[in-house]
Amino acid sequence: MNIRWNVTLKQQRRQCNASQGQTIEKLQSKRDQQVLIMLFIKMLFYDITILPLVAVYFYNIVTQISQSFMINRKKKNSKVKLKYSYI
Repeated sequence: MNIRWNVTLKQQRRQCNASQGQTIEKLQSKRDQQVLIMLFIKMLFYDITILPLVAVYFYNIVTQISQSFMINRKKKNSKVKLKYSYI
């Protein structure tokens, strides 16, 4: 994941600048963890809220395809009946 890569990159930069105390590093690490948790919760909430809309779109596409298939099938059957009615 790109997000985790960015977080690890930040941690590596902080380790290079070791002149600061350990307490700042611990605080920043906690902040990073909190940001990741908030991001995952946001993604989960988005997925839960968007799922019904995706289901409706999928249902509409499937019903439109099946309706057009049935209409084309009826048209073909009516042409066949007309051909045989002349014979």
